[in-house]
Amino acid sequence: MLQSASIIDACRLSRAIIKVFRHNDLEDLEILLRSTAGDKIVITEGVFSMDGDFSALDKICCLAKEYNAVMIVDDAHGDFIFGSPGSYSGVPGYFDVKGMIDVNVSSLSKGLGCFGGYVASSKLVRELLINKSRQFIYTSALPEHLSAAALAAVPLAEKGNLQHRLFRNVEFFYKKLTDLGFSINNSASQIIPVMIGDEKLAIDFSSELLLDGVFVQPIRYPTVGKGKARLRLTVTSLHTKGDLLT
Repeated sequence: MLQSASIIDACRLSRAIIKVFRHNDLEDLEILLRSTAGDKIVITEGVFSMDGDFSALDKICCLAKEYNAVMIVDDAHGDFIFGSPGSYSGVPGYFDVKGMIDVNVSSLSKGLGCFGGYVASSKLVRELLINKSRQFIYTSALPEHLSAAALAAVPLAEKGNLQHRLFRNVEFFYKKLTDLGFSINNSASQIIPVMIGDEKLAIDFSSELLLDGVFVQPIRYPTVGKGKARLRLTVTSLHTKGDLLT
């Protein structure tokens, strides 16, 4: 499972007992919930940042509710991209489980194209974070112009025009890559891992692409497992067909 580094770091900093369930494995999650006494928190991403696939968020939320666990989702890669027209509230909106999320952690730098991030939660959790979170307290506030840019981007995202262009580009690029024989795992989003396998070969691929004016980062061990190196591509709504065919 390729969980985001921010989730891993947050879990470690919490000093809680950490139990990891297998990727989207609901049976494994239920076993852990059933066998854990006391307060419980379930944390997952909305869109997984290395493979581009969705979490089974609707079913995970149901299990969290059944076992009285706090539900936290990091939807940095799904927010303002997926959901329903008029809101595009990310993977929780896509699965219609917004009311089952206790804490929604997200980014302003992905779907909105700005900078920074936010936490959406109850007033009680918000006050707790403001007064107790060292990462918040000892971090400089966002400059006013960046906050204003993010606020201005929200109504543009809610219209859905850019999302439709993005989804067309993603579908087009999926087909071109698979027609060429590349494996993109189970990606269902704008994050597309082109699986290479060998670490050196992934670096060589990246270097050759850069010579042609295409900047693609090779992702390799220890960010991913040994032998699972890949080129991590991200399609945007502003890419043209010509860009994607380069």
